[in-house]
Amino acid sequence: GCDRLSDSGMHAVGRMTALTQLEVRGCEKVTSGGVCALRSLGHMTYLDIARLNQVTNEGLGAALSGMPKLRSLHLQCCNVLTNDTLHAAAGLSELHTLDLRYCYKITGKGVASLGALSLLTHLDLWYCDKVEDEGLVALGDAPQLSHLDLRGCDRLTDQGMVALSH
Repeated sequence: GCDRLSDSGMHAVGRMTALTQLEVRGCEKVTSGGVCALRSLGHMTYLDIARLNQVTNEGLGAALSGMPKLRSLHLQCCNVLTNDTLHAAAGLSELHTLDLRYCYKITGKGVASLGALSLLTHLDLWYCDKVEDEGLVALGDAPQLSHLDLRGCDRLTDQGMVALSH
């Protein structure tokens, strides 16, 4: 990680309006305030904020609202995030890749909101152990989905898989 980067640095990054890709994985001092400062990055296509455990749904939602071109979002191990984050991500019409590995608070209801993402090709739900079948039913509406990782999603059943395939 980048142990010395904090919200102050993220505010500076937020002024780099031509930026299209940013990876700040594991920067433990970065909070919602720092991530929210990224909302001015309207050209952003790739954002990796994995392992930022001080980022809330509100902070990330505010940032995402200013990133209409985002194609790839990596939130691995962001343990504070809930379904509200997925509702915000569902508004990203260009989103192709969403990494939610180890986001333990995500449920099937949140995943269901992603069904509206017609360009979604890659969804990683590895160890999102609260995801139930209802979330997979809605993913059947994501026609481009070509990679789906469900390892550790212990609440899923055969019924969910059947519903997903229709």
